[in-house]
Amino acid sequence: MRNLLFLVLVIFFLSCEEDKANPYVVIPYEVEEVQTDLFQSWGFLYFTDRIRNRRDHPPADLVRFSSEGLFGRIRVRFTKNPSTLSEDEGMWTFHGAGPVNGFGGAYQVDEEKGKIWSNGRIGSTYKGSTKTMMDFEDRYFSALRSMRSFSIHKNLLTIRFGDSTDEMVFAQINLPETQTSDEFKLNQPSLPQ
Repeated sequence: MRNLLFLVLVIFFLSCEEDKANPYVVIPYEVEEVQTDLFQSWGFLYFTDRIRNRRDHPPADLVRFSSEGLFGRIRVRFTKNPSTLSEDEGMWTFHGAGPVNGFGGAYQVDEEKGKIWSNGRIGSTYKGSTKTMMDFEDRYFSALRSMRSFSIHKNLLTIRFGDSTDEMVFAQINLPETQTSDEFKLNQPSLPQ
């Protein structure tokens, strides 16, 4: 009888324990019929795993640390500006904002074949946040470093990365010119002191 009571208590306490899974937030967006190309600003929506048919959304901490709203908080802009770094000859720049830090890098694209690749490096600012936010940002930056191909359907951009079974999905955003000033630019030379 005492074992049965113990088992009931264990089951009760386990069922009352808080869900330890990482809570996430679904970013609202609208799919719109537009003609667009890669060279825009794109707001991150989620990661997908094509094999497991699973979506991974940003962590719920994003709500707590985002005063300007969720859509476009995590973003990337692909430009046709040439990289000024000598080792990136023939590459263009991209920049944007992760969940915590601004970033910049260089990439090449073959629009006809839908291919895109980074130079494998991303420079970023160095702010800190919760472990969940920093882990998500590391995943986001790693995905950008290992881009392989892309496709655009309506106002949605899908970038395949790694072994091409994982994807990032973005929706086109129209940022006012003043909002791009906070984005990190990797290729800006530092001024002498």
